Amino acid sequence: MSSNVAGETGAVEIYRGALAALSLRRAVGFQLERGAEDFAREHMEAEQRHLSVLELVVHDTKHTRLLPAWRVAGWTLGFLPTVLVGSQGLFVTVEAVETFVEAHYGEQIAFLEHADSCPELLRLLRHFCADEVHHKEDAHARLSSEEASSDGLILSKASKHAFANVWG
Repeated sequence: MSSNVAGETGAVEIYRGALAALSLRRAVGFQLERGAEDFAREHMEAEQRHLSVLELVVHDTKHTRLLPAWRVAGWTLGFLPTVLVGSQGLFVTVEAVETFVEAHYGEQIAFLEHADSCPELLRLLRHFCADEVHHKEDAHARLSSEEASSDGLILSKASKHAFANVWG
């Protein structure tokens, strides 16, 4: 469960980094894509709720000592693609990350189902997983609704491949 605390910590920071990037893009004169900031805020709030619950479930002594690294990595993962590419970079990142998170939660859910134990934890993880799937599908829909340029499609494939190689 400490990996879930780390992951949700990183997720909150992804959206914080993305919001910083969107703010910077606005400050230097880029027109922001409709709904990108709302997307980031809405999903950041959901990730913060997950994190708050997990921090109650997992005792402080069981949190990884690498949380500062997760914060930096998450913020950077949200900031760089978004500042360089805009909302499309954010949506590609979220889709790739949430694909990984869905599989991670799925493994935990399958284990608890097989063990037939911890029904409340199982219910909680199913709820969190459903939220993560929603985030992935929302990002995918926003990518699909934009006129995806060939650069955007290349970015999408490259980001998914890179993410899978690093985290998968």
